Amino acid sequence: MAARDYQNGDDNWRQRLLSLIWSVIRGLPVNSIAELDDDTAFCRGGGPGGHSIPAGSYLRRQLDHYGWLPSSQGPASRSGCFLRLSTRRLVSSGRTDEELGDKLLPYVIVDSIDDLAKLQRLGVEVLDDAASASSPALVRALALLGERLSTEWGRKEILEVRSRWRLVRGAIQEIYRFLNQPEAAIDCPPDIKFAVKAANYFNVSVDYLVGNSNLKSKQDHHRRTNHRERRVQQLQKRKGRNESYEDRRLVSRVRGFPPPRRSGGR
Repeated sequence: MAARDYQNGDDNWRQRLLSLIWSVIRGLPVNSIAELDDDTAFCRGGGPGGHSIPAGSYLRRQLDHYGWLPSSQGPASRSGCFLRLSTRRLVSSGRTDEELGDKLLPYVIVDSIDDLAKLQRLGVEVLDDAASASSPALVRALALLGERLSTEWGRKEILEVRSRWRLVRGAIQEIYRFLNQPEAAIDCPPDIKFAVKAANYFNVSVDYLVGNSNLKSKQDHHRRTNHRERRVQQLQKRKGRNESYEDRRLVSRVRGFPPPRRSGGR
């Protein structure tokens, strides 16, 4: 019903889910979702006494499947959204106090640290800054940002608005910075999208992180190298043989070389 109310523009959907949340918390038989035991199904065959078959945790599957959380983008499952305090945010609100992060990522927003802790125990991941978030949460946020920015809305409302893009870019750079620090390798979705600047326009496309040994294996390094070369070829074809200084500078940056010198000693 909450999903239907949300689609119909009925604001009651949020209150419905808030009531459900506290009912789930009160009825949870353990302090944390991580402490839930797996369920079993009894089968009468296989012997005179029957036997039990492991079936995983039914409650955990429900929390992962159904949209029971009131996120900033509608009802969401615990694996389909993030959690933050109302006073903290990944994407800065800037001078206009515009909550861009809530428009780009599905957030459940709470006012107290107690409510934050309760939802954390239900398995909702906190993402209110890059420093304290887990690496899987950062990768998932990066993938969602790429998907959102690649839409028509993302291009018009974020990429083409300099002040907004500056705030979002700052959050993305913070994610990159902390993803570069873990010692263990980090798996990225193969179709993850990254925002890249090419000459005088921004674009969001399927790409690979360049120069990051933590995120990819050696085999992927060769794939990134091939991708960079294809990118160089595309840039060189854009203006034919009449390459401008900006084109040559961008080609050098993609290849990882120092920027070229301007002609005439400039």
